[in-house]
Amino acid sequence: MAIQWAKGNALTKKEYLNTELEKNMLKAILSNSLLDKELKLYAYEQFITYKKRSSVSYYRKYCIINFNGRAVFKHFKLHRLVCKKWMGQGLLLGVRRASF
Repeated sequence: MAIQWAKGNALTKKEYLNTELEKNMLKAILSNSLLDKELKLYAYEQFITYKKRSSVSYYRKYCIINFNGRAVFKHFKLHRLVCKKWMGQGLLLGVRRASF
């Protein structure tokens, strides 16, 4: 699974990559039924110390104007309605109407 990151999320990407392996190892320890309870308790304590933001599913692309998370154009980082409004006013360069 390839994870696509926005250019502005370099710090986010670095944080995620640093914690991904450790979190997966702790999850494997927690799911193993053959290990003793003391090790599982230690793994659980370590696992809950990770920030919520260290998960890849936490990150989404949001519109930079109204912070809407749906229908965001990658190139402009804008929601489709904001993009349509700005295109009509001529504020986005290099955009033409497809139909007349």
